[in-house]
Amino acid sequence: MDIPQLAAREEEAFRELRAARAQRKQANEPKEEKLQLYPRNCPHCSKSFPSSTRYHKHVSYHTAA
Repeated sequence: MDIPQLAAREEEAFRELRAARAQRKQANEPKEEKLQLYPRNCPHCSKSFPSSTRYHKHVSYHTAA
C-alpha cells in the first residue's frame, strides 16, 4: 500500500472516530430546560420580590410554625 492510500485510510478512520465522539457528547449533554418562574408576589401579603430566593425565604417566614 502506498502512502497516499494509507493517509486517506487514516483520515477516514479519524473522521469516523470524531463522528462517534460527537454523537456521544450530544447524547450526554443535558436537554436545555426552561427556568421555572416563581410567582414574585407573596400570597400572604402585598410584598413583591425580584428574586426567587428572597421570595421563598419570605414565604417560609409566613408558613413557619
